[in-house]
Amino acid sequence: MKKNKIFALMLVLVMLVSMLAACGGEEDAAAKKTPEERLSEAFDKQLDLKSLHSVSTLAVNLTPPESLLENPEAAMVVSALSDAKVTIDGYSDNENSKAYVTANIDAKDMGMPLDFEMFVLSESKTALKTALFPQMIVFDLEEVKDLLAAQNPELASSMPSLAGAKMAEEQQKVFDAAMELYKDGFKDEKPAESKETVEFSTGKEEITMFRYTYSGKEVYDAIGRIVKNVITSEKLMPFLGEVNKMIEKEDPSAVIDLDMFAEEKDKVVEEFDKEKDKAFEELEKIMQFNKVEVSMGLDKDGYLRYSDVTFDVKIVAPEMGGEALELKLTMDTKVDKINALKADDIKTVELNDTNSISFMELMGSGMGF
Repeated sequence: MKKNKIFALMLVLVMLVSMLAACGGEEDAAAKKTPEERLSEAFDKQLDLKSLHSVSTLAVNLTPPESLLENPEAAMVVSALSDAKVTIDGYSDNENSKAYVTANIDAKDMGMPLDFEMFVLSESKTALKTALFPQMIVFDLEEVKDLLAAQNPELASSMPSLAGAKMAEEQQKVFDAAMELYKDGFKDEKPAESKETVEFSTGKEEITMFRYTYSGKEVYDAIGRIVKNVITSEKLMPFLGEVNKMIEKEDPSAVIDLDMFAEEKDKVVEEFDKEKDKAFEELEKIMQFNKVEVSMGLDKDGYLRYSDVTFDVKIVAPEMGGEALELKLTMDTKVDKINALKADDIKTVELNDTNSISFMELMGSGMGF
């Protein structure tokens, strides 16, 4: 009996060590990848999610010069935007093309209700509910297609190929090509990496945060590096090729001439190197960055769970007499309940002639906003 207990204990220890070794191997494998590779994989995984819940918050802080407030119309806009906040709370069932989104705009002196509800009922139909209008406004892509059929049959006939699985497949190809280009574009940017605890609607979780931070002239230097890396990347032409396939279905005349672009590419790079510093110096006289920060956080399974952007800038325009307008935008998004939404999480609505009106009908009646 004692031997059996000892054997069982040894087996448990071996299993524990094996599990720890496996976890360590996964962490080591992740650590060997660049931040761009890890983030690119996270973006790709996001496209395959069956369902999710997300909350996004946008905050605006505007500090105008005194001279701008002398204009009554400008003063009204400034008053409305100062310390404004927008909150968007959404539940998405990607498998069934359904979603429920609420939005609230909290702004001073707006003098009207600014709460919205949006019901995504199918791939083609969405209903918007707001106190600004007595009925829900229904946006139906099929109605748009019928209208186009009468005005532009060629464009209307291309719409089915851009719907459903076919659209997702074509978008995926563009996305994949864009992610390859993104990795080249950001290859010289070195984000700070840290472990941080974030509060989600489901509770606190530890995530790995990648944070890009720039201030002053660093912003323009980073833009210069990223743009040059993109236009010199071997991944640019494949990306443009996939974009062309999408453009061609809607407007063949807008397709990019890739042969001409390839011939002129070296000249474009040379001209960019020659002119960028001068262009950025002129731009900096108008727009001075106090801070630009972009953060993205991954959970232990490699899902993108958190992102935030801070854009703090000082704008100097001649019409403001050399005075500066300071603008600070911050936006963060938290994602949880990944592939774990319940049926009652997504609120839906039954549409009828009494509670809803077609957007096309609304426009036709002359009652549009």
